Amino acid sequence: MDNIMKPRIKELLSAAAGQQVEVQGWVRTCRDSGNLCFIEIVDGSCLAGIQVVAEADLENYIAEVKGLGTGSGVQVTGTLVESPAKGQAVEVRAEAVTLLGPADPETYPLQKE
Repeated sequence: MDNIMKPRIKELLSAAAGQQVEVQGWVRTCRDSGNLCFIEIVDGSCLAGIQVVAEADLENYIAEVKGLGTGSGVQVTGTLVESPAKGQAVEVRAEAVTLLGPADPETYPLQKE
């Protein structure tokens, strides 16, 4: 794991797929689709975010990942892969999602914009 890239999202969006990456930022959106969560993360390096795909086999999937709220601080380690979806060239296939700081939507009602 010594060869993990730790780029800003701006650089990550144009990087080649197949690399191990670690990205930190804030959750813009988190959509739960049963056994998958699609998390968009932003870090302020550009207006765009990067999509992270987190699967249900992650250790903290039920306890933390499914409930990530807008504004929560996270660190994601995973593999940069080509995205099958339109609108983005790459996405991160998560191997670990660490909650660095939650953002309670009741206390901090943040907009997704």
